[in-house]
Amino acid sequence: MKRREVPQNLMLDSGFWIGLYDTSDEHHDRAVELALYFDYCHLLIPWPSLYETLGTRFVQRTQWLRRFELLLHKPGTVRLPDERHRDQALAHVLRLNRGGRGMSLVDMVIRAMIEDVNIRIDALMTFNRPDFLDVCLSRHVVMLSD
Repeated sequence: MKRREVPQNLMLDSGFWIGLYDTSDEHHDRAVELALYFDYCHLLIPWPSLYETLGTRFVQRTQWLRRFELLLHKPGTVRLPDERHRDQALAHVLRLNRGGRGMSLVDMVIRAMIEDVNIRIDALMTFNRPDFLDVCLSRHVVMLSD
């Protein structure tokens, strides 16, 4: 991606949201910088990341929840369903984690979505680079993180 090129379809990982809203998070400053893309992109939010993000800690912070809700209803925001990917992802998690790798089901579903040629993803915002690097490289999805 060239310096001034902006991705059209931007997928967001759960850790990005925590970094954006939690000022004490180590990735907060970078997340705020990256959030500038929101005005220019379609936001792709995987349903599993909603479950992970909107936990008790997050929803008890009314200001975080209101700001997040605005983005959920922003024109061009898509909540990506996980039905087509979750069984395959579960099988991979059970097989992979027997070897001690340790990848979450949410991350595995997001990986399956990235691999899906029917979902157009130009970039992924994540601070969990190691779990997505290989699949992003294979699909030419730019990783926006550090």
